[in-house]
Amino acid sequence: MSEPFFRHQLITAIALCALACSACGGGGATGGDATVIASPPTTAPPAITPPPTPIPPPVSANLVPLAYRLSDTADAAKPDYVKAMATLPSGDVVATLIQSDTIVVDDAGHTLKGSGSDVGVIVYDRNTGEAKTAFSFGGAAPRVVPHGLAADASGNIVVIGYAAGTGIGSSSVDFGAGLVTFNGGEVPFVAKFSPSGLLQWAHVLQGTVGVSPAGCTGSNCDRAWDVAISSSGDIGVVGGFSGQLSLPGGTRLAAAGGSDIFVLVLNAYGVQQAAWTIGGAGNEGGFAGTVASPGGLGEMSIAASGSEWIVQGTFGPSTDFRGTESTSTLHSPLNGVRDVFVARYSGQGRLSAPVWMARATSDVTGGLAAPGALRTDAIGNLYLSLRFNPGVQTVSGCSTPTLSGERLHTLSLTPSFSCRWITRFDFAPGGIHRTVPDAVGNVYLAGWFTGSHAFPNQTLTSRSTRSDVFLARLDASTGVAQWGSGLFATQAVAAPNIPAGLAVDANGHPWIGGQFFASTEFAQTALGQASKVLAVSYTGAIVGNSNDGFVASFRPENGLLR
Repeated sequence: MSEPFFRHQLITAIALCALACSACGGGGATGGDATVIASPPTTAPPAITPPPTPIPPPVSANLVPLAYRLSDTADAAKPDYVKAMATLPSGDVVATLIQSDTIVVDDAGHTLKGSGSDVGVIVYDRNTGEAKTAFSFGGAAPRVVPHGLAADASGNIVVIGYAAGTGIGSSSVDFGAGLVTFNGGEVPFVAKFSPSGLLQWAHVLQGTVGVSPAGCTGSNCDRAWDVAISSSGDIGVVGGFSGQLSLPGGTRLAAAGGSDIFVLVLNAYGVQQAAWTIGGAGNEGGFAGTVASPGGLGEMSIAASGSEWIVQGTFGPSTDFRGTESTSTLHSPLNGVRDVFVARYSGQGRLSAPVWMARATSDVTGGLAAPGALRTDAIGNLYLSLRFNPGVQTVSGCSTPTLSGERLHTLSLTPSFSCRWITRFDFAPGGIHRTVPDAVGNVYLAGWFTGSHAFPNQTLTSRSTRSDVFLARLDASTGVAQWGSGLFATQAVAAPNIPAGLAVDANGHPWIGGQFFASTEFAQTALGQASKVLAVSYTGAIVGNSNDGFVASFRPENGLLR
């Protein structure tokens, strides 16, 4: 293997600000936000050099299907995992992943250098499938995990997630302009990069060390889960936290219960515009919780609708949705434990519509959402996915049957939250991680499942005893399923194949990314068509970290992977 042709970007920092520095919006070493502002580079980044073998021509849709395994170059049990994807203004697709080491990123032999647990960002050409550019960041922190990805109208890339420290002591992360120090277990971050991977700015949001919700195994577990960009270029971030959370503007948010949801709005330059919480006595901000105070890991999404923000999540007793208003707006689950909500806020955080709710009438756990499972189309219609547990369900404006077991649902709402349609899937159990409408009247779903569901073109049945991956396309106006495909273990392995990234390129082709174990078949959208089988790089027994990442592109018009 030749020297990696994508290299970690090194940028000269002109400021590493503390919270006391109001111009930078930074903070003190033990309780503030750490901010990096990078100057334009004085020299161009290293030129991309080709791999040693000739680059193949663009792949025809009629040739052998293609899917990429993203894995470290050594035979080691190190996790590589694509966590989010987005479409660039150019129509190409960008992916972000947990990167354990130097990895191969496409079949042309391009590699991306990394070490430990970095975050990789890769731009794929929509026509050839090759990596066009890539960069990584992370550095000193024991673990840095991306969870969301968005691109603005200029092609700048925003990555959100969390950095995991060593406990109550000091740790640091490098976004490309030097080390940023934080304390405690897990802290949210948001970072913006130019189209070529040069850091523009980054924030680390310091939480309260030693305060954590039930189900958190660290000294604090604060995470950013999803991100969206408004029509004006503002950046909306949603996540979960406990105790207090220091913000870039020098203020702090305080959680009302075990963990709350935070919403942070920044402008294109990283300056705080608004921030508010959604929470009560329960664990709205995530983690396992208890029967009396339930929560779910990362059960929240954010989408932009013009200049407004739409937030999806789960809520418990007496949850306050007031946003930045002074008067409380309280709601409690119909079953007294947990339900799913959708709330619309102005750009400044004022609740601008009645809260929409999917409510369980008889079960003890209610519904579940997932990060990235809420998105909007060009005219403001909403598309959201959720999982209902057993019991009669009441979904505002939608007709749903009595359920015999937990099921997956995708539904569409008008901009005023009236129900357009609801579609049920028979997978049990499972989850829909990403929901993406395209520009021509389709909505794509990526999720994980066990059991079976009959799509018009084929019945998908899982092989893994934990979960396999499905990709489906629905008619955006009616919710009727058009086709389904998936990634299936080639044997009954007790390991979860999971998707976490989904995007649709300018050619109208969906891309999907995630993690897989052992040997996995990338199936087609019709029975009998050729498929491609990938095996992980690690040849030992299956363990928790023996997964590789994957990126695949489907051509739905003829059922072939690219």
